[in-house]
Parts: sequence; structure tokens; C-alpha cells
Amino acid sequence: MKDRLGRLLAERQEIENRLRQLEQVPAKGPNPDALVDAILDGLSDARRLFDHGTMEERKRVIRAFVENLAVDGVNGTGELRTKRVPDALSIRDSFKVVAGTGFEPVTFGL
Repeated sequence: MKDRLGRLLAERQEIENRLRQLEQVPAKGPNPDALVDAILDGLSDARRLFDHGTMEERKRVIRAFVENLAVDGVNGTGELRTKRVPDALSIRDSFKVVAGTGFEPVTFGL
């Protein structure tokens, strides 16, 4: 039992040391303005892609916006669900910086 408690104590000390090191590292988050500009620039090229791109390139763009596609072959119907494209002006204020993996304990069942 003493050996097990000794190993657990050493492991705890290693974890606490690592936590202290991580607390000293400044948190870096994405620059919301640059991210929005990159998204809008990418979307502005979509028309040119559809006019001059290959079929595979067109499919790739469409797949980025498709959330789910269900086809009913018996009835000859289908249901297409697309991802919502956020309003470019409201997206600038919607980013939050969240700790990455390893900075917070894992919480299961939430």
C-alpha cells in the first residue's frame, strides 16, 4: 500500500508541476477579424470556382455546407439539411477563448 501511495504522490507532484508550467504560458486565441476576413475571402471565390472549377472541386464546396442528406428511393423524395452560414457582421463578436485539451480536467457526461 505504501508503494502505491508513494507512486500516486509522485504522479500528483508531476501533474501539479505541469499545471504550474501551463499557467505561465499565455493563452492564445484566434484573431476574430482575421478569421472572418479569411472566411469571407474564401466565399468570394466560390462563384469563380463554380464557373471554372472541376466537378470534384464543386462537390467539395457543396459538402462543406451540407449537414445531412437523406434520400427515400421508394417515394422518390429526399431531405437536405444545410449548415447555417452566419451573418458576417455578427460573427465578429461571437468568439470566446476556450482552454485547449490538457488545460482543464476532462468532464464526462455533460
